[in-house]
Amino acid sequence: WTQMKMDIAAPQRGKRPYLASECDNLADCEYWRRQIIKEIQKLVGDIQNAGLGEHALRDMNDEINKKIREKRHWERQIKKLGGPNYGA
Repeated sequence: WTQMKMDIAAPQRGKRPYLASECDNLADCEYWRRQIIKEIQKLVGDIQNAGLGEHALRDMNDEINKKIREKRHWERQIKKLGGPNYGA
């Protein structure tokens, strides 16, 4: 019973689609956007570590920029599906 309740509360979404345009469900798009924001927040927290070398710092910065670009793709898809405009 408890497992069934947990399955209903948190639907299994599987792996994030490679292209945001492949997702046609607004709730799923919102979920994936929030996941990307969490990943960005973690990377920003990690990048503030003073002990990182320059190479690791640049790699993390590149990863943050990649995630921000991916987040914009999801925001564009959310707007296309009739959701809020996060870009404004």
